[in-house]
Amino acid sequence: MWPQNRKILAYVRHDETTTILVLANLSQQVQPVELDLSAYQGMIPREMFGQTAFPAIGTAPYFLAMGPYAFYCFALQPAPEPAVIWSDVVLSDTPAALETALPVLDLPDN
Repeated sequence: MWPQNRKILAYVRHDETTTILVLANLSQQVQPVELDLSAYQGMIPREMFGQTAFPAIGTAPYFLAMGPYAFYCFALQPAPEPAVIWSDVVLSDTPAALETALPVLDLPDN
């Protein structure tokens, strides 16, 4: 996972439970970087200080643009399970059944 851009320092560290990706721009100019993170496909990079989630890692090179002397520390986390919402309402139910199953919000006529 060595970046082609020699002005970017990038490395991964991990233990049994945590994987961390560290990136640093060693230049005084904005620098682009493409990383081969395909070994971590499906993981979500979460910036460790602001807790901002970045796009999931896929098979293509992962692209970032880094400001002058910028650095990132990412915790690579598994993608969350999709939410499943269950409902007892069936579309063929009568209007009266729907009124009792769903909350009703009354708004004033303006």
